[in-house]
Amino acid sequence: MSKKVNPALVGAFVLGALALSLAAVIIFGGGHFFRATERYVLYFDGSVKGLNVGAPVVFRGVQVGSVVQIRIEFDERDLSFRIPVMIEVQPDRFIRVCCDKDEVTQEMDVGTEEFIELMVERGLRAQLQLQSIVTGQLLVNIDLLPDRPPRLVDVPTRHPQLPTIPSPLEQWTRTIEELPLDEIVHKVVGVLDGLEKLVQSPDFGETLHDVRATLSDVQSLVRGMEQRLEGTDQELRATLDSARLLLTNLDRQLLPLAEVLGDAAQAGQSALDETRQTMTAIKETVAQDSSLRFQLESTLAEVAAAARSLRILSDFLERHPDALLRGKGGASR
Repeated sequence: MSKKVNPALVGAFVLGALALSLAAVIIFGGGHFFRATERYVLYFDGSVKGLNVGAPVVFRGVQVGSVVQIRIEFDERDLSFRIPVMIEVQPDRFIRVCCDKDEVTQEMDVGTEEFIELMVERGLRAQLQLQSIVTGQLLVNIDLLPDRPPRLVDVPTRHPQLPTIPSPLEQWTRTIEELPLDEIVHKVVGVLDGLEKLVQSPDFGETLHDVRATLSDVQSLVRGMEQRLEGTDQELRATLDSARLLLTNLDRQLLPLAEVLGDAAQAGQSALDETRQTMTAIKETVAQDSSLRFQLESTLAEVAAAARSLRILSDFLERHPDALLRGKGGASR
C-alpha cells in the first residue's frame, strides 16, 4: 500500500516555486512589470529592415524605452500598406525640473495629449538609426529637430502618434535616386573613351618623349645654375670678408693718423708764427722805402695765410678724421 502524500508539503512546494518564479521575474526583468509605461505609435515611410521587437528607444543617447510591436496594416481606401511601430517609453526616465519652487505649476504627464502637442511644436521627431554596423540592427532615436518637416499618418490610432522623419540611409538613397545616373554614366564613358583614344594615338608617344627631353633640359639648367650660384656665393663671401678686414684696419689706423696730421699742422703753425715774428722784427730795422721791406711785407702776408690754412686743416681733422678716406665733401654729409 502506497504512502499518502502530505497536502501541506505539496502546497509548500508549489508556493516555493511561485516565489522563485516571481523573484526571477523581478531580478532578470529589472522590475519592468512594475514600472509605469506609455505607448506611442510611429509610422515610418521607408523600410524597417533591421528593426526588431525589443530594439532600444533612445532620447539623445539615453535609453528611455523599447520597441514592443511591429505590424503591417493594409488600407482598403487607397490599397496601400503601412508599418506601424509600437514603442513603450518609461516616464520615470524623465524628471521635471522647475526654476522656482514657490511658483505654482501644473504637473504634466508624458502620456497626455498636451505634453505630446507641446513637444511636437518644439520639434519632437522619431527617426530610425543604425545601432550596429556589423549586425545592421536599427534603433528608434527621439530628438528635438524643429527644422525637419514631420510625417504624420491621418488614421485613427489607439495610442498617441509621434511624428517621424526619414533616416539618414533613406535620405542618401533618395539623393542617389534623384541623381541623373544615366547621364553621369554616359559622360564618364565618354571621358574614358577619349582618354583611350589619346593614349593609343601615335602622337601621344612623341609628346611623352618631348616632355621627357624638356624635363631633362630643365634639370640640367637648374643644376648648372646651382653650381654657378655656389661659386658666386663663395666669391662674394670672400670679397665681403676682405672688405670687412680692410675697413677694420682702416678704422684702427685712421684715428692715430688724424692725430699725427693734427699735431703736424699745429707744429707747422707754430713754426710759421715764429717765422712771422722774426720777419716782423727784421722789417722794423729796414727802411720803409727800401725794396727789401716790400719783399718782407709780402712774405709775411703769405706766411700768415699759410698759418690760417694750417689752423683750419687741424680743426677740420679733429672734427672729421674720416675725411682722409671720403674727402671733405663726404665728411660734411
